[in-house]
Amino acid sequence: MFIQWRRRAYKGGGEALYAYLAESKRVEGNPKSIIVGYLGSISSTALECKDRHDAFWQQVRNNLADHALSKEDLTRLEEAIAKRVPLKSKALAALISSDSQEWYTHVTEAIALYRGDSKGLKMLEATAIKCIPHTRIRFYKVDGESNSPIPACAFYYLGEQDSRFREVFGSVGQCFAPSRQ
Repeated sequence: MFIQWRRRAYKGGGEALYAYLAESKRVEGNPKSIIVGYLGSISSTALECKDRHDAFWQQVRNNLADHALSKEDLTRLEEAIAKRVPLKSKALAALISSDSQEWYTHVTEAIALYRGDSKGLKMLEATAIKCIPHTRIRFYKVDGESNSPIPACAFYYLGEQDSRFREVFGSVGQCFAPSRQ
């Protein structure tokens, strides 16, 4: 299976990019692309704006779920699609799709502070780089007054600049790669 792309022009101007799931079959001894299913479309104006890629990816993931694909095939297909329509980091995309809040659907990277057992912790452990601080984290109010330190917490980076996160947070604590990628 592979991704087949088609461009379609709008009557009033502009165009859209359509993604299809396809497979190669031999027809009368010759290879032929067969469309297996529609995955999604994105307008050329939305393609230029990374913040508008979320709706496209939601559509693609919903349509890919309709096909019996192995995890390896799914990963390979998503990577091929991401070459044309960039995806947010896997950790951030998973966190956004696992939560009903919409305020951070346009966030392209973030640092999350988690402590204890939280709803998205398993997903973060599996997909995001983390830093476990050497000491408890102390927060300060605007007036400079300190609150009590927070025990048992870790910083998780959701983005595409893992090496920069390690560089900055390496002095705060020990950084660890995701438990599985």
